[in-house]
Amino acid sequence: IPVTAAKEYACKACGFDIDPERVKDSLANVRKHGVERLVTIEQRDIFTLDLSDGPTVVTLYLLPSLNARLLPQLQKLPDGARVISVGHRMGDIPPDDQVTVDTEDGDYTIYLWHVETLRRYSALFRLWHYLVRPFILDCIHVVARFALPASQRAVGHSGAI
Repeated sequence: IPVTAAKEYACKACGFDIDPERVKDSLANVRKHGVERLVTIEQRDIFTLDLSDGPTVVTLYLLPSLNARLLPQLQKLPDGARVISVGHRMGDIPPDDQVTVDTEDGDYTIYLWHVETLRRYSALFRLWHYLVRPFILDCIHVVARFALPASQRAVGHSGAI
């Protein structure tokens, strides 16, 4: 993504990966395309990066669970920053925009959030994910456990709700 951004739009881009082999491959790709003056690739843990005074656009190609785990970091982005995710949403936070792109490899959905949206919804997301949802699931489990006759309960399971 950083190489394409630099080649197509002549913008500065920085890529991060925790895997040294991915970093090595990415640096080789940067050299291959001659965008060393625009692109840096670093071996860093994205969950510990300081994003508060840097990027105006962040692109992600992570699993949904990692996108959601990254929310606290993304909230630190400067005002006006945008987050783009390829193929995966950001928890239950509705995107500000989304498009489907037809490529040689198939269709990809691209999601866009403004950092202000992530800040507004992430508090609700955390409330739901860590407090309300577990409480509701526990209540369903208790109700199912006592509401179903013993003949309908399997060992370790309380039935399907």
